[in-house]
Order: sequence, then structure tokens, then C-alpha cells
Amino acid sequence: ALHTNATSSIRRIDSDWTKYYLNDPIIHTPLVQMDSLMLDIWAHKKIKDYEMTRTEYYNISIILRQALIYAVDKRILTESPFKNVRIRTKMLRKVRKKDDNTQVYLNDEQKLLEQEAWKDFYSDTSCTAPLAVILDFQTGLRIGELVALKWSDIKGNYMQVRRMEVRHEEQNDDNTWKKAVLVLVDHVKTDAGYRKVYLTQTAKDLLKEVRKSYMRNGLSSEFIFINKQGQRIHKYAIDKRIRKYCKYIGISSKSLHKIRKTYISTLIDAGVNINTIRSLAGH
Repeated sequence: ALHTNATSSIRRIDSDWTKYYLNDPIIHTPLVQMDSLMLDIWAHKKIKDYEMTRTEYYNISIILRQALIYAVDKRILTESPFKNVRIRTKMLRKVRKKDDNTQVYLNDEQKLLEQEAWKDFYSDTSCTAPLAVILDFQTGLRIGELVALKWSDIKGNYMQVRRMEVRHEEQNDDNTWKKAVLVLVDHVKTDAGYRKVYLTQTAKDLLKEVRKSYMRNGLSSEFIFINKQGQRIHKYAIDKRIRKYCKYIGISSKSLHKIRKTYISTLIDAGVNINTIRSLAGH
């Protein structure tokens, strides 16, 4: 927990402990009695019993691998026996690649989705959340970055990305977990995430429409996208809206992350330099 700000990762590790370790005899085995053969059998049995993918196995093995590294640091062991365990990759369940057309919005789908968002906005212009959906087709922001945008982030032809909303989880003294909350943090997902995103004319027009909405309804906020109470919107509100629009226009439910993929695909199709795309996407 000291090595990460991602509290959801700690929650996942805690859940993996309960599911895969708590009732497993291995947790009662003294560390000095563990050897590579024992761990090889343990790992392959887990993979077989739970039909694990590569990611699932990597996640659950973190607990044992890092415990053994910790034991080396504490000089209980001279080296970790896990380092000699070789997983037969054929044992790991393959994840079927999803069809390409499910990973982006097709041109006609984007048009219909944007029409639905405009209709939603004009039904109540005091809520600017629908326009966030349309803006993302122009900027490709992560959902946590989108809902954290402030007016001060707009600098001429560019939008600065420097904060995001994250899911924060906290553990009680008895090891149970408190209800997760969404909080704003002054950092982004990775160092590459700090970036300037070019604003197209469509994006600028959208932001002008948001400002008109503020003036029309007597609103005031440092954040660009707000609800009808004048409060910053959260990512779940955006996600719920997009899925509602998908249902209304009769397509399969797709998330905002698919808009981000659509943005990147559009830049690739337009022949934009791949390094420029990487920079704009925060990769």
C-alpha cells in the first residue's frame, strides 16, 4: 500500500488473498521449507483449477512472489524459490479477441450518439454532461480526465490534462472495506498522461455552447461539466448516459473508453504521425 496510490489495486490483492490463499494449506508452510518444485505444483494447480488467464495468474501470484522477495530482504531466505518457477503458457486460458467493430463507434453510430446527446442537452441546458460525451470524440480523454476538466485548463487552441477522478477505497481496522468514493487527484494515470490536447473547431464550438449554458442558467463553476445542481459530474454519470444513448439508438452498449479508441483510430485513419497520436492520447 505504501508503493501505490491506486487503492483499487490493494482491494484487488486483498480479494485475491481471500479467494485463493485463505483456505490454501500453503499459507501454513514455513517459508524456508518452500522450494521451486512445491511452488511449481501450486501455481499449475491453481491455473488448472480456476482456468486462469495470463493476467489472472499474474495477479494472484503477486502475493506469494512478493512475500518471498520480502523474506529475502529480511534475510530469512537467501533467494526466492519462485524465480525458478516456469509457467507453461499453453496451460493459460486464451482470451478471445473481441471483434473490431465492438471496440469503436462506427461513423453512423457516432452520428446517432451525438444527435442523442444534443437532444438530451437541449431538454435541460442547465446540465452540461451530455456535451462531455460529444467533446470526447474530439479529444479522446480518459473518462476520469474528462470529468475533472476545469475552465483554467483551456489555453487557446489546446486543452491541458493534469488531473483526474479516481475510485478511492479505504480499509477498516478489522480488514473490511469502506464504501468506495470518487475523489479528484492532482495527477494523471502515467507521466505520459500530462499533455496538451489540440482543440478542433468542433471542440471549441462545444465549449462555447457550454459557456452559453452557464450564462443562460446563471451557473458558476470552475469545472466545465456539471449537473443541474451545479456540481461537478462524476464518471459513473457519464458512463450511464452513454449506455442510455446506445440503447435509444439501438446499438450494443459501449463505454466511453470506446470513444477514446474511436478518437485514436480516426487519427490513424487520417494519417497523423504515430508519435503525435501517442502524445495526444497520453500513452
